[in-house]
Amino acid sequence: MSEGIGFGSIFISKRADIDISERKIDAAHINEEISAYKESIQQAHIQLRILRENVGEHLDEDSAAIFDAHIMMLDDPGFNEQIINNINSLNNAEKAIQLAGQVYITKFESLDSEYMKARALDVKDICMRLIANVQGTELTDLTRVDEPVVVVADELTPSASAQLDSKYVKGIITATGGVTSHSAIIARSLNIPAISGVPDILSKVNHGDDIIVDGFTGDIVLSPTEIEMAAYSEKSKAQDEREEKLKDFIGKETATLDGIKLACMRILKVRKTLMMSPATTLKVLDFTARNFFI
Repeated sequence: MSEGIGFGSIFISKRADIDISERKIDAAHINEEISAYKESIQQAHIQLRILRENVGEHLDEDSAAIFDAHIMMLDDPGFNEQIINNINSLNNAEKAIQLAGQVYITKFESLDSEYMKARALDVKDICMRLIANVQGTELTDLTRVDEPVVVVADELTPSASAQLDSKYVKGIITATGGVTSHSAIIARSLNIPAISGVPDILSKVNHGDDIIVDGFTGDIVLSPTEIEMAAYSEKSKAQDEREEKLKDFIGKETATLDGIKLACMRILKVRKTLMMSPATTLKVLDFTARNFFI
């Protein structure tokens, strides 16, 4: 997911404790629930613009653009209409948001493209933010980390990833996700070693234990010995030295020994962020399928 070697103590990041009630509301409370939902949208706009500004300032435009897509989904007419319809069907605001989000999540997860499947996590992120705003609940906060750690989580949302400080977060391991997830894009922008797709990781680690993450090979070393620490330290040092030497070639002309000039380029692994909200993306895919693949 993101190359490099990281050392630190395990920091288990758990999802925010959000309980969504299944209770049906009285018809007399429909307007009250709609108002609560609309207020959560306004809060989310402010929160996401702050995140976008912080990420744009400290990372790159691709990483910041992730939150442009989130903001666009907040304004998507189809998404909003589904939630209002759900409330009119006597669902409380939190349940209405969850039901609408699940429609998009199911569609994304059914697609063949790994890139498009990864967009399901963006929808979860947006919906969890809205639900948390309705309930007045705080989402996962990783800004309080103040020592070298390796973050271990079931999944890391883009919002949580945007809080990562590479000064303290030395690695990431997630049970789900992949190279095309937005959290992976942010990890690579921060040069934080990361490994995804380790389904049983949370059952094998303890908060505070030492760990090594090798983003080059995908290896994880739990409670490393002194010999293992020394070996990975040497590997990390060698990689740093290689990268430092490569800087000597920046701006220099590339040519063969017999004088033939060549263009030296690197193929980047980062995919350009698709600047559409998840909801709009599904509409485009549906239109394409109906008009070009029949």
